Amino acid sequence: MTTHSRHRPLLLAAALLLLASPLQPGKALAEGREAAQRQQAEAMAKLSSQQRQEYFAARRELEQRQSSQRQEALKETEGCVMKARDVPAVERCQKQFIRKGKETRRSQMNQLAELQRRYNLPGWGAERGAEKDGSQKPGKGKADNNKGA
Repeated sequence: MTTHSRHRPLLLAAALLLLASPLQPGKALAEGREAAQRQQAEAMAKLSSQQRQEYFAARRELEQRQSSQRQEALKETEGCVMKARDVPAVERCQKQFIRKGKETRRSQMNQLAELQRRYNLPGWGAERGAEKDGSQKPGKGKADNNKGA
């Protein structure tokens, strides 16, 4: 009996298991997303009308700051590229833009996570950034709803 023929029953069994198993990662992701949305809705429903207004006012302010930072980074990159005399200089501009963008996103995710903690809300998309930084997950901290937004 050859090596291939000895392993054939195992390969067939493995193939059948794969075909028969309910591998539906899309469904699992959708269910997880729905569960997270439900948690978010429940947490938001617990806030008073005043707290909701303050939260969204703070979110708008955060979004406006982020937009201004992106515009400023674009202007800086434009100035850098306009002064560049060769390909390596343009590449340095690109690398600087990417590095600053990563730093800015990290800072923005931390700010959003802090806002969510302040209102005891589960992460609305920020938990991955917080976990990467090793900081506490949003929504797990103590609510401090008396702070100004």
